[in-house]
Amino acid sequence: MPPPPHTNIDITRRWLTVYDADGSERRQEVAADACVMRPQDLPGLLADPGFQIAPELLAQIGWACLERHRATQPRSNMAQVSATAPMIAG
Repeated sequence: MPPPPHTNIDITRRWLTVYDADGSERRQEVAADACVMRPQDLPGLLADPGFQIAPELLAQIGWACLERHRATQPRSNMAQVSATAPMIAG
């Protein structure tokens, strides 16, 4: 259970503070291995060999991307999108 607003917070845990439309403050605990990132940073991060990620998780992310792309692109557009997608050096 998150602490009430404006109280001492346990510094051994991380918290996300969110303000509702009416200005009320809510806190939610953040997992120790969680991070905040912009979606447009994800391709570069995953392509970076220095980024620590389990090979199995990287494969799952790759398959999920492929399935999402396949489900959201019209069949006639897939070859065009694939041809214009940037190549990531391995």
